[in-house]
Amino acid sequence: MTMESPIPQWYVVIACDATKDRTEHDAKVIVERIRSTDGILNANDKLLVLGILHRVPHPMGYQTLACPESFSGTNFREMEEEVNKKVEAYASVLLPRREDYENAGA
Repeated sequence: MTMESPIPQWYVVIACDATKDRTEHDAKVIVERIRSTDGILNANDKLLVLGILHRVPHPMGYQTLACPESFSGTNFREMEEEVNKKVEAYASVLLPRREDYENAGA
């Protein structure tokens, strides 16, 4: 009896500017380009999206640094709310893509 070694699982990390709003089309194009390039994203790999949020909207309507220590920065609660909004937005765009690929056997 031979033991087959499991296929390695890798994390492919995409870093993006989360300050900008992304559409479903943007996510689809990015994932398709990654998948179409041989050897970058394989069937057992995980795709990790890292969003960098360097500015958050201020209640007065302008953007402030996502840094509570700065004089014009924002507080933790506002940053947490903005991060949660971004997570929900990215999840709503990326999760359907994941389900499409799983259903297609990719």
